[in-house]
Amino acid sequence: MTHRKAFAFALVLLAGVASAEKLKMIYWPVYGMSVHDNVATFHVDITEKESGRSISKADFDVAAGEWKTIEAKDGARDIQLRARGNSDGSGEIVLVATENGARIQMNAFTFTPKPAPASKSKYEPISLDLKDADIENVINVFGELTGYDVSVGAAVKGKQVTIQVVDMPWDQALRKIANDNGITITIGEKKIFADR
Repeated sequence: MTHRKAFAFALVLLAGVASAEKLKMIYWPVYGMSVHDNVATFHVDITEKESGRSISKADFDVAAGEWKTIEAKDGARDIQLRARGNSDGSGEIVLVATENGARIQMNAFTFTPKPAPASKSKYEPISLDLKDADIENVINVFGELTGYDVSVGAAVKGKQVTIQVVDMPWDQALRKIANDNGITITIGEKKIFADR
C-alpha cells in the first residue's frame, strides 16, 4: 500500500470514527487467521450482532501485508469486509455496511497474536538412562551431540554418574547430573565445563 493510499485510508477511518455516534453496530466479524509461508489465511463469518444470524462465511488467502476485500449482501444492505494479515500474526479487519448508498456501520478491528509460552530452556530435549557411567564419557557425549567444546576438570575425572530423564532439555539434564553428583557444570559460549 502506498503512503498516499494509506493516508487516504486513515482519513476514511477517522471520518468513520468522527461520525460514530450516528452509526450502529449491526454486523460483527467472527474471524480466525493463521500465517504460513508469508500468506495469511482467514476464516471469517459475518454475523448480525443482535440475532447471531450468519450473513456470510468466507475462507480466503492473501499475501501477508496485503489487503483483501470480500463483499456480501443482507437484503438491501451491502457489506464490505477488508482484511489484512501480517507475517507476525497481527492483522486488521475493516467492516463497512451501507443501506441505499448511506453508510450505516464502519468498524475497524486490530488483533495481535498471543505470545508463545516462554520456554524454560532454549536447548533440545534429550532422554537418558545411564547407570554408573563415567562422567568424562557422559560430558563428551553431550559435547558431540551439541557441537560444544568440553572441558572436564581433574577433580571430576573417574566419577561415576547415574541419571534417568525423558525429554528433558539437555542443559537441564546436565544440571541434574551436576546437582545429583555434587559437581559444577557450566554451559558457556559453545563450551561445557565440568569441575568440583
